[in-house]
Amino acid sequence: MSILDQILPEGRVDTAADADYLERTLLELRRGGLIEEVPVDPASAHPLQEEHWYREVGTQVIYRFVPPNFPARGHWGRLSQQEPPGHRRVSSNG
Repeated sequence: MSILDQILPEGRVDTAADADYLERTLLELRRGGLIEEVPVDPASAHPLQEEHWYREVGTQVIYRFVPPNFPARGHWGRLSQQEPPGHRRVSSNG
């Protein structure tokens, strides 16, 4: 199981507190060398919101983080198998 699976349940980032927790945790993991931010493929990105992609170094699992833009909720979840060919494809169900 990826450490990214354990940060926040996959799905919506409902509150500012959820977003703050997620951002702090991702920063700590990046500083520790456990994850890295990878370029977002514009063809797969959210069309109207900022988006960040993170890859766990050990497993190559990639997650996407769309920060909330209230009133719109954010999103945290694995990339689907339909993601760009330049990235390792991962299952959306673990």
